[in-house]
Amino acid sequence: PVVFGVRKPLASWNPFWANLQVYAYLWFDAVRTRRWQDKLGVWFGRTGWRPDDVAARWPKPSSDLNAFQRFDPPVAASVRRYVLGQFMVAVFQVLWIGIVFAEHGALAVLVPCLVLWLQLYALGSLNEGRRWAARFEAIRVSVLTPLGILAVFLSDVTSLSAIQAAAIAVTYAIASLAFLFLAASSSTTTDAETVPG
Repeated sequence: PVVFGVRKPLASWNPFWANLQVYAYLWFDAVRTRRWQDKLGVWFGRTGWRPDDVAARWPKPSSDLNAFQRFDPPVAASVRRYVLGQFMVAVFQVLWIGIVFAEHGALAVLVPCLVLWLQLYALGSLNEGRRWAARFEAIRVSVLTPLGILAVFLSDVTSLSAIQAAAIAVTYAIASLAFLFLAASSSTTTDAETVPG
């Protein structure tokens, strides 16, 4: 059967690591190789190329697609539903950020993009079953997101009034915290013990 995806799975839902891990691997090889030509070649060579001295000392075995295991840490179904709901909110945020970018430029979307990245980081951590993820998500929902909405309102890129912006922030925070509490409390002790983190 066909296996879709990369040959070496990322094994993380962290959006920062997903975007930076390839550079971390290149940096690892560039720092450890002896020849300066190879130090540069790592960055400009063909995909997958590694200096001989680094490959010999730190070999990376080729992927056996017959033994391929999908990254799917055990997480309670209620937490997955919460993550899915928040991800749908993130989809609408991305669409809104695109509109604001088109109308007001890159500077206007700086804060919304930071809020979005924090949201995706929190959701990835929840989906990985990290023990601290629910606390981080609660802080994000109750403090960081309302501050982000306030910053957007103050930047004058929206037609919302102060009362409307505050109502959206408070409604989102209360609803999210309620669903997060229900999701976290419905996950069993067994789930919590089997989750890595």
